[in-house]
Amino acid sequence: MATILGYGSLMDKSQFEAWKNPVPVTVHNVKRSFAKDASRGAWMNHSSYVSPIYTGVLSAELKSGYDTSAVAYDMEDAEVEKLMNDREFDYELVEVDFTPLSDESKIQKGLIMIPNVPDKMKDNTLPIYKYMDVCLSGAASWGEDFLNLFLDTTYLANGKITLRDYLAVDSTYHTSSY
Repeated sequence: MATILGYGSLMDKSQFEAWKNPVPVTVHNVKRSFAKDASRGAWMNHSSYVSPIYTGVLSAELKSGYDTSAVAYDMEDAEVEKLMNDREFDYELVEVDFTPLSDESKIQKGLIMIPNVPDKMKDNTLPIYKYMDVCLSGAASWGEDFLNLFLDTTYLANGKITLRDYLAVDSTYHTSSY
């Protein structure tokens, strides 16, 4: 059994059904951004309908001083192996500290997916809208406080602009899903 920390589309229950004991958490010393080019067909098919730079999906990097919202859930080892081989093949699992939002004093260990494809990491991509919809919907499903935490702890690929600030000025993005 392993504790997996979903910080993007894996926060959305419709994207992944093998959830056991899901809990909203804060992951410590991890920064999340839309810095990875999509590599799975499902997202690549939606990537450039606005412009060729809209290819970004979420990635995480170990970065001291940053916290990231996520959902922790337990998975059987065989399910983890299948997930990593079939869906998240360009990520590796790295152990990090997290705390449940309900008890910030209870530090635990979990596995987060860090991209292992340096050639797919960019500092000038923008989020794929359809993918961003899934992530926003997933975050919203855990409540308004969690959604706000997601908006404030998610960055564009440049690492400087939060998702909240981006959505405030992006006049081409429209959704009603969250």
